[in-house]
Amino acid sequence: MNFLMLTTLDVLGRRNNREHHVIAAARQRFDQVTVVFRKRGAADRRFGAMMTTDRMAEIKGNVTYIGINPLLNPPDGAVRARTQSEDKNGGHLRRAVGHAMDSAAILRDKMTIRALHDAGLSVTDSAPLVTMALGPWAARAAERLRSSGHIGPYVYVDRDYEPGFMTSPLRRAWAMAQERRAVRQADLTLCIGRRLAGRFENIRGSTIKLSPTGVDSGSIPQRSRKTPCAKLLFVGEVAPYSGIEEAIAALPAIATHQADAVLRVIGPVQDGYRAYLEHLADVAGVRDRIFIMGSRDRSEVFQELDQAGIGLAVFQPHPLRIHAAPLKVLEYMAAGLPVLALEGSEAGDIVTGAGIGLVCACTQAGIMDGVLRLLGDSAGYIAFSLAGPPAAAARDWAKVMRDEFALIDSLYQNGRGTG
Repeated sequence: MNFLMLTTLDVLGRRNNREHHVIAAARQRFDQVTVVFRKRGAADRRFGAMMTTDRMAEIKGNVTYIGINPLLNPPDGAVRARTQSEDKNGGHLRRAVGHAMDSAAILRDKMTIRALHDAGLSVTDSAPLVTMALGPWAARAAERLRSSGHIGPYVYVDRDYEPGFMTSPLRRAWAMAQERRAVRQADLTLCIGRRLAGRFENIRGSTIKLSPTGVDSGSIPQRSRKTPCAKLLFVGEVAPYSGIEEAIAALPAIATHQADAVLRVIGPVQDGYRAYLEHLADVAGVRDRIFIMGSRDRSEVFQELDQAGIGLAVFQPHPLRIHAAPLKVLEYMAAGLPVLALEGSEAGDIVTGAGIGLVCACTQAGIMDGVLRLLGDSAGYIAFSLAGPPAAAARDWAKVMRDEFALIDSLYQNGRGTG
């Protein structure tokens, strides 16, 4: 049998996403793997280019990558740059334009569905296929392929709260409807977290299973912390929702109790927002305690994980973040780093369920109190550190993929055909 993946993630332009681990597992299980994905819009992609479509193919061993550039595919991040202000001041007209662009992006979603479907047609006439669609637009493409008889059952992977990426109410409603349709139509739905899965409990006839986010636990250096340490670390995208502003505000009070308190931030950040965070640190009088490092190689991330004392995953309670199972939490866990996460979120559920840290509100007072509680309880701090690596091993990608493909095998072996 062969394997077909449909996804909106640029798998050749990104790394260490769920898709990459599915591909690695699939290439060991199937004769041929085909990945149809949407390419990111190039930074210099102008309006004229957005009115055209193109397709590329690249073969690596038994994996064929087909990248599609649908109509109306704007430069990567162009809409978000217009809907998020780099600071709290001004930008109302700019954001209004961005919201209008986001509403119009429904057309882009539809063009994406069509392009994924059309590219999928080129590979569905070979051997029987196991088909996986990641995200609602890919699921709509798979639904069309099944309706036309080109594939049999397909698996929908719900790996994000898709409406959380949208700013316009119209497109959010559209995304919610597409997610529910994907769950209703798919032969099997795999949700990466319990909060995502809980949204679809009332959809009759659906088959929903949990397949959590994993981590390469063996690749991350593990260290048991024997003494509480006030070196705070945030790993991930640095954006207004990330909780960095609140952590900066909390740092002066933390430093009055812990003289060595610092905050190190590693991950992609726009220049304007970096400048804004540094300004906040200046105003708070903690500029010498804040280090915003931007993107770094994985080796440097591992070094930061090893040297830190507390991993932060306390972001603003936006629906997108509440439903996410952040890789940062799992990497903190694998490194033996006690974690402070947002209460009432999937990340917080992971932290409390695994016994690797505490939860708090994303406020100056919440973060201050959470950090000081972690540092003030040596026995608890050490226990959180010791619990991390075995909890991460239980969520290693190899195990997650074995369990996931066992569910998929059951779908295709229970008399439901393969197309």
